[in-house]
Amino acid sequence: MTDAALVPGRPGPLVQAVLAQDVNPAPTVMRAEPPALNLGGEDVSVARYIAKAWREIEARMTPSVAAWSVALIGAVCLGQAVAAPAQGPAVAGRWIITGAQIAPWAYPLQRGGKAEERRLVGQSVVFAAHSVAGPSPLGCAHAVWSVHDDTPDLLFEGALAEPDARGRPRDAAALARALGMTTRTVRTVETGCSEVAYHRFSPTTLVFGLNNRIYTLHPAPAGR
Repeated sequence: MTDAALVPGRPGPLVQAVLAQDVNPAPTVMRAEPPALNLGGEDVSVARYIAKAWREIEARMTPSVAAWSVALIGAVCLGQAVAAPAQGPAVAGRWIITGAQIAPWAYPLQRGGKAEERRLVGQSVVFAAHSVAGPSPLGCAHAVWSVHDDTPDLLFEGALAEPDARGRPRDAAALARALGMTTRTVRTVETGCSEVAYHRFSPTTLVFGLNNRIYTLHPAPAGR
């Protein structure tokens, strides 16, 4: 194990470093890390536990069991099946991953590898009514779409609002503008079967965060 695989303050190597050396390759889902989890070796700020932005994210990711039960009972009583919408999201169609950049929250010793960036950039992602076709971990065979509008502090699972390595608060709005956000909120699209969320910065620009990088997608040219 190399020194580069160690992070100050941790007793041993990163989980990803251990998995990378395993003779039996780990499943893809174990190798993909949500961007907000890459916190480096610094202490987690108290703000992480009391910030309104994080509370809203957790509330959105934990749907009420009672609400689902009422909806299911109502559908059964009406003799209707609970099904996904017949149409896909507003991003339906073929998009191309055109570029990537290091994320503002990336810890210097844990920025991820260029290999994944080289593998993804240039690839196409096709959003259909009930699926996403694309390179791992973007592909999704049984999509259940969720669409909502997010402010800068909620983008990338709240990572833009995380304190920096010295515990100083970040300006989520300024970071979002630097990434190309020009409106007060942006439309976020989630598939329900992948950890990746897509933020629509403009009619022709989607972005998503993965392993300390932010990737940009644009609609594929006609005929491609």
